[in-house]
Amino acid sequence: MVRPKGVTLVAVLTLLSSGALFFFFMLIYAVSAVGGMSNPPMTGISLWSVWFEFVPLCLSGFAFIFSVGMLKGVRIVWYGSMVFWVVVLLYFGWYAYFINSKSAFAHDYEYQIALATVVPLIYGVACLAYFWTDGVRKYFRVQA
Repeated sequence: MVRPKGVTLVAVLTLLSSGALFFFFMLIYAVSAVGGMSNPPMTGISLWSVWFEFVPLCLSGFAFIFSVGMLKGVRIVWYGSMVFWVVVLLYFGWYAYFINSKSAFAHDYEYQIALATVVPLIYGVACLAYFWTDGVRKYFRVQA
């Protein structure tokens, strides 16, 4: 079956999001290394730092793998992408809540933080909705 153009677009966006998530990881890691956004600064590795810092790194790796699989039409990638976008929604939904309600940092950079949290949420919802369409499911050979 011929790959739908939307799948190509989603694969390219997912590849770009892989780079963006890696940059996001590096940014959070660098900020936390110099004292972070918390008051008092967190030290050491905790469950908090693993969730906050290393989830974007894992998401970055999976996004790269899934984008290549989308272009090849690998069936398991459809399922993995669904899980990936749900995790993206959960992570950035939590991040939007945390950064906007718990951090004094948010008041200085309201628009930038809103952009950094809303865009991944829109991306995740749009990709989830698109991948549920019949043409995409036929391309990945996924039954209803």
